[in-house]
Amino acid sequence: MTDRAKAAYAAYGESVHWKNFRGEPMPQFSELPEAIQCAWDSACEGALQHWLENEFRDACNDHEKVWRHAAVFNVGLASGDTPVASLSKAIASFVVALIAPAVLKS
Repeated sequence: MTDRAKAAYAAYGESVHWKNFRGEPMPQFSELPEAIQCAWDSACEGALQHWLENEFRDACNDHEKVWRHAAVFNVGLASGDTPVASLSKAIASFVVALIAPAVLKS
């Protein structure tokens, strides 16, 4: 099972104060039947696919946003990074900015 399914289940649990729809305590992810764990993984895959095909694609096509975001980060050969490290950092920071911009403010 992927860590993303566990993370999604944990985020859901936090948002509902670890209570199910009946108001009963939610089980730990590891206590869920395998079919339900797989369903959480499938839900994550579907959400990620939707994001990639929509919000991410739209953001990548917004060249002003790409350049505005890139200017904020100290990546590149000037910072001592290799070209591969520069590209990796730039992609990672852009994706994080699209998914959870608050992470970048901490």
